[in-house]
Amino acid sequence: MSDIARTLLAGLLVAGLSTPVSARKPDIRGYQPQDATAASALPIYVVIEQAELKPEIEYGYINVFGSSQPYQNMSMGQSAGVDLAGGLIASAILNGAAYAKAKRFAQPPYHVIQQAKCNLSIESGLSEAVGTAVRGNWPTASVHVSSLQPGQKLASLIDTDQPRYVFMVSSSLATDFSSVITSIDSEAYLPQAAGAHAARQPAWRDTVIVASDQVAVATSKSQADIDAMVAAESARFVALDLDDRILAVNAAGTNADRRERNRLAALLLEHDHLLKDAASDEWTPTGEALRRAQLLSDHQCDLLNASVRFSSTQAAQLVTALGRGQLPALSSSVQKTAESVPDGRQTLALPGGIFVSQRTGDNVVLGYRSSLLAD
Repeated sequence: MSDIARTLLAGLLVAGLSTPVSARKPDIRGYQPQDATAASALPIYVVIEQAELKPEIEYGYINVFGSSQPYQNMSMGQSAGVDLAGGLIASAILNGAAYAKAKRFAQPPYHVIQQAKCNLSIESGLSEAVGTAVRGNWPTASVHVSSLQPGQKLASLIDTDQPRYVFMVSSSLATDFSSVITSIDSEAYLPQAAGAHAARQPAWRDTVIVASDQVAVATSKSQADIDAMVAAESARFVALDLDDRILAVNAAGTNADRRERNRLAALLLEHDHLLKDAASDEWTPTGEALRRAQLLSDHQCDLLNASVRFSSTQAAQLVTALGRGQLPALSSSVQKTAESVPDGRQTLALPGGIFVSQRTGDNVVLGYRSSLLAD
């Protein structure tokens, strides 16, 4: 194998070890009102991607403009300078460490929300909101609403060889726990001219994204904030109920399961770190995420429930606007338009048929919508 070929192979294989991402193809147009007849003739599928609200993790970034930027500490040029196998191993280690770090960041705030017994089920709300919008747009179409179960493949719900119009729907918590983000990706596959099978390329493609209003944290950290954060972390740790597990490992001594000992040690170290963070005079990203999780959970999770309802309802309204041809056109003055509505929300048209609804002045990170905290 030539040096050039080896370099390209190394780069491709190393990239393959990163979190999978798929760049959007901007050359496919969006839905237009003149497509109504063709859309109505297709079976339309509304698929809820996950039944429970989960946080996103900072791993596997996808720019909403369509360019993919996976975590990659080792560039192709760097990988070319090392042994192929060694480069792959190094990249796997780097990616694994980044993934573990992203999970560790998301877990404690999510525990706060779970321990508050917030209702995290989003399946029925999304199904009703988006299903109603789709049926309203194309009343004569056959509309099927379903949900993917954990581990289930889309092909088990939809015949991907046949003509179809598919709406993939997902809601998640932003990586910093500041917002609930609802995304709807839609693609229509028309019949081929000479056969019953669907064309390989979609005839049109659109994405609508709604971020609920960001949860604000006070700029300076007060003593009341510190006391609340320390108390919340202590309560979170107590709720983990580790006493019996720790006693069992200690009693087993050198015969204890190593993995269990390591898991417990990691949880104890995490608790120590979070207590120090809570007692700090300054906010950190970890502290801010935990504080937002508390605010979302307060008063029987009123703020979280409102954010979920708002993002799903607003996303469904954007689907209705899509069907009516009422979404904004792409403009070179998007930023100027957003600034002209300082206290409201603005739906921005972005390249590639992407429409984003966000409160003016908010800055919700949207690139991790496909990277969710695993069970």
